[in-house]
Amino acid sequence: MTLQHGNSRRAEHPEGNALSVRLQYGLLSVVFAMACFGYLRHTALSDAAGWMVMIPGDLGDSRFNSVILEHLYQWVTGATSSLWSPRFFYPFERVLAFSDNHFGSGWAYVVFRLLNLPREEAYLGWFLIGAVLNFWACWWALRQLGFSIVGAATGAFVFAFGLPALHKESHAQLIYRFAVPLAFAAWYRFLTLPSGTRLAQVILFCGLQFLCSIYMGIFLVYLLASLLAVYVAVRAGQAVHQRLSTATPHHT
Repeated sequence: MTLQHGNSRRAEHPEGNALSVRLQYGLLSVVFAMACFGYLRHTALSDAAGWMVMIPGDLGDSRFNSVILEHLYQWVTGATSSLWSPRFFYPFERVLAFSDNHFGSGWAYVVFRLLNLPREEAYLGWFLIGAVLNFWACWWALRQLGFSIVGAATGAFVFAFGLPALHKESHAQLIYRFAVPLAFAAWYRFLTLPSGTRLAQVILFCGLQFLCSIYMGIFLVYLLASLLAVYVAVRAGQAVHQRLSTATPHHT
């Protein structure tokens, strides 16, 4: 195994002529359309009764997310004065720190509410934005790591709409995980070719993931630590192999 620098995407994966590139982007559109019409339309948009009437998840986490997101909207609009003290545990204060606070994802819900959408439709819009961001963020990250257009689309589909992810649909607070592949790609590129910009990207994306979901942020740190351990082990193995190759006498 030979580790490659993280900035050689186009040199390693030429896209071919213009017709080939258009075809690949067409396949990318097909993959994304499959996700939209095969999953999102049935999960968060419609059923036989009408349009945008289904709330993803169960009655537990979905209500929790809805209450937190609505509290953020009320704080932004001045309807409530305390950000950290929602009233659902009154008279206890600062209960927003008990779990996910949606600081990194609540902007989508707030925007939809400011557009005069009711709470339920704003919640659905928030869910859809998260799913779409997961796909395109992962696609962009895989492209940065050297994957082809179609290969990155396949990986992004698995990341955003794979069965393990859909199984956790009831925990909608986990939908905003788009910063995970961005941090992973930046971290790998930093390890292979260190720079201050790439390190800043890693810190930015990790911080953003913590703001979106504290739990996903912790698991992201574990993921990056695992990548570092594998990278160090592979580099050490390459160094040992190179020393052994140099020390072994060659017979002519």
